[in-house]
Amino acid sequence: MLNIFFAVNRSCNLRCRYCYLPLERRSGDDTLDAETALTDVLAKAEREGMAIGNVHLHGAEPGLLAPESLGRMATMIHLRSGRLVGLQSNGTMIDGEWLDRLETAMPSRGILKVGITLDGPKPIHEIMRGRSFDRAWAGLQELNRRGYQTYVLSCVGGHTVKRLDAYATWVEEMIAQRQFLFFQLLSGPHGMTAEQQLRFADWLYDSCQVWRCLGFQAGLCSLAGNGCFWLELGADGKAYSCNKGYSAELAFADWRDSSLAEVIAARRSLYAGHAVDPACAGCRAWDLCQGGCPLERSEVHANDCALRLRLFDRLRADGQDLGAFIAANRHLAAAYYARARSLDAVSRRFDANRKP
Repeated sequence: MLNIFFAVNRSCNLRCRYCYLPLERRSGDDTLDAETALTDVLAKAEREGMAIGNVHLHGAEPGLLAPESLGRMATMIHLRSGRLVGLQSNGTMIDGEWLDRLETAMPSRGILKVGITLDGPKPIHEIMRGRSFDRAWAGLQELNRRGYQTYVLSCVGGHTVKRLDAYATWVEEMIAQRQFLFFQLLSGPHGMTAEQQLRFADWLYDSCQVWRCLGFQAGLCSLAGNGCFWLELGADGKAYSCNKGYSAELAFADWRDSSLAEVIAARRSLYAGHAVDPACAGCRAWDLCQGGCPLERSEVHANDCALRLRLFDRLRADGQDLGAFIAANRHLAAAYYARARSLDAVSRRFDANRKP
């Protein structure tokens, strides 16, 4: 089963302060032929006898592509996989006209689930992402009005924790609106200090929101340390370590010249030799991170070490088993995506809202 994150372009209309894309990949002149590239990937998978599983389209910003093109790409994937296709966007290009054009190229709205990045209420969101909140929020609202499956990806850093009360209120409001959301922890200069990690960890635990944090969901790369796996293929023909590793030196293979089996094998061993703090091996919370993301380590240990340890200790103090907690998180997070396994029912529901 081939699960792919497919980067359709290398351009973006925003200049977010924490962007993982290197400057050389933020060109506004993107000439990649994403449709042809995706066609080639899917054909290669078929030749190699690989079934297509979950596929997520992202970028830089996929909303900059012609919506008809994205609709054809989503349809192409859906016909091969029978699953919902993911689209991750900043939401600022999405409006009624854009969606009308997208829908001309899809059999149903029910084949697509859309993630929009919102980092909190407007004052918090725009610290890192510029004047984009109103457009992103309007895009999300239009998607919801039309009945698309949506989720919010909220990036959390030191600036968030400084305004945690306002952020917590916003999260409660989003939940009250039945809006699904996840928390993605930032790293590097925009990440949290150890003290901020402890405060955020306590809020996650006390508000019962730990399961929304991407670092605590079973099966994700952030629990696997050097054994992480994320198949990131670009429309430029390159295979990258993940969406945090788009610089030229982190393109470890060319999927056009290599078999997908060779690309997968190379990716599985990519970080095997990366340094991990020796002290981590005896850490009480080793199974929670195994040294953390190899691209985000700070002085060879996990960049969110303090947060993970605080949550581990609070779980243990309450008599909870860590493995059982992570497994339960899988079920909570999967509840939203489970509808992808009964796509016919989903499609029927969404088709009731489909424009003729």
